[in-house]
Amino acid sequence: MFHFKYKRKLLILLVLGTLTTSCCSTNELANSSIPTQSDIKSKTIGILGGMGPHSSAVFYLDIIDEYLKYEKTRPSILLWNVPLNLEKEEKFIENGEFKDYYLDKLIDGASHLKEGRADFVTIPCNTVHIFFSKLEQEVDIKFLSIIKETTEYLVENNVKKILLLATSTTIKSKLYSKAFEEAGIEVCIPDEDDQLIIDNTIVNIVNSKETINDRKALDEIISKFKAKGITNLLLACTDLQMIVKQEDYQMKIYDTMKILVSATVKQAIQK
Repeated sequence: MFHFKYKRKLLILLVLGTLTTSCCSTNELANSSIPTQSDIKSKTIGILGGMGPHSSAVFYLDIIDEYLKYEKTRPSILLWNVPLNLEKEEKFIENGEFKDYYLDKLIDGASHLKEGRADFVTIPCNTVHIFFSKLEQEVDIKFLSIIKETTEYLVENNVKKILLLATSTTIKSKLYSKAFEEAGIEVCIPDEDDQLIIDNTIVNIVNSKETINDRKALDEIISKFKAKGITNLLLACTDLQMIVKQEDYQMKIYDTMKILVSATVKQAIQK
């Protein structure tokens, strides 16, 4: 397992279907413009997580580390771990099946966060952003969009062309393709065979079953695009950051989870 060093700590944090508050973390996003506001009472962060659980736990911990760069207290956090059926989760990742099931679970989770007095909701999962508009309609609370935050971050960093690694459901929904087209960013995506490999790898990571072969398969896919002159890579699935690390690649890697961590902390501490 590539994330074995986290596992003991993380499994303690994620209790199915519960609201949880906080402790410590690991995250760094360069060039952050968040001002120090130690005299300002921060908002309560609501995390709609569990897709998958390990990346949600890392996200939770990363928020705390990022927050402590600007404040002298730990943040107020509620975490709802969405209780998903594993077979339905796999089908959703690969084919976009069980959308109604997913939406009901997400609405229920966001409603619990609102009832728990979260001030806004952040979702460390790219794929379920296909439900973003519906969630905004159904639950009266502010939601942060990982798509919007990522697009703005890439524009700020003058990215013009990027390889997109994501689930088939994210790719087919054109969540990023549409946003990037409007922003003037060219998107490169893997072919169908490689996309099947990526989906299988994501499912393995979510279920804590990834192996060295998953890493090697991703390496081969990324290398194909590097050979074509692609120099930027977007991890548009927050589980991929568990095994794809910047130090292992010559491409510049943009991690949607790190981008969302920074945006979440900024939202929490702004007036």
